[in-house]
Amino acid sequence: LTAFLDQPKELGALRRRNAYVVAALQNEKWRGDLVSEHHRRAGKLKDAETRFEEVLALRRRVLGPDHPNTLSVVTSLAAVKFDERDYAEAEGLLREALSGYERRSADNWQRYYAQSLLGATLARRDRLIDAEPLLTSGYQGLMSRQSAIPFENRGVLDDARQWLAEIVK
Repeated sequence: LTAFLDQPKELGALRRRNAYVVAALQNEKWRGDLVSEHHRRAGKLKDAETRFEEVLALRRRVLGPDHPNTLSVVTSLAAVKFDERDYAEAEGLLREALSGYERRSADNWQRYYAQSLLGATLARRDRLIDAEPLLTSGYQGLMSRQSAIPFENRGVLDDARQWLAEIVK
């Protein structure tokens, strides 16, 4: 796939429309996200971080920075950084993702998860005044879209609920 994408720039438009690229990206999306998320859940954060960074570089290059699939990987990488307690890096990635969602006028559950995760990140950095509105609106956004959240991602509801409860105490 990488060799195909490295063809001359004049083929750029054709390259993005080519069915091979679409099929390869769909296959990469499934495996890349699945493997990376498996590493994250297993506590293999460095492996997850490395894999998400590879997937993100490819998506930024092929799909662009504001494509929904790119933004979802930015958020996933931020979640790894959050788990690693690298809150400064997580915050930057989440602000990037939310800016992308805003430019696209996206109103999906992923946007509200990113918002909630940003709130949790700010709370961990003792910025509770900034965190509270993000956690509240993120949780509300997730709850109102819970039927759209795939089964394998339903844990985001529990995460958002827990993060909100932590600042209420």
